[in-house]
Amino acid sequence: KEVIDFIIFLKNKKAKWYKSIRRIRWDENEGIVLKMRHFLIKWGKPKIKEIEKKFVYLEKVMGHLGEERKFPEYIDLRFCDKKEVIVKDKEERNE
Repeated sequence: KEVIDFIIFLKNKKAKWYKSIRRIRWDENEGIVLKMRHFLIKWGKPKIKEIEKKFVYLEKVMGHLGEERKFPEYIDLRFCDKKEVIVKDKEERNE
């Protein structure tokens, strides 16, 4: 149900990066997980009104990443408030 609501929400938003979603799945621990072309987005188990808040934040992050052309391993929105999101870097992982 959450995934269906989420897909409807994204389609209504016509997000530019929506096209690069390869797969959307539901994980018992992670909630909604988006497999993007270059990385994962761990979205969590949002209520409808939280989807909007996280989406606005993610749009900013995605815009920034697009300009930088630096893609992380994943973006974790599960515990995201307006101030913080976890972006796990591929470079950090290789150290």
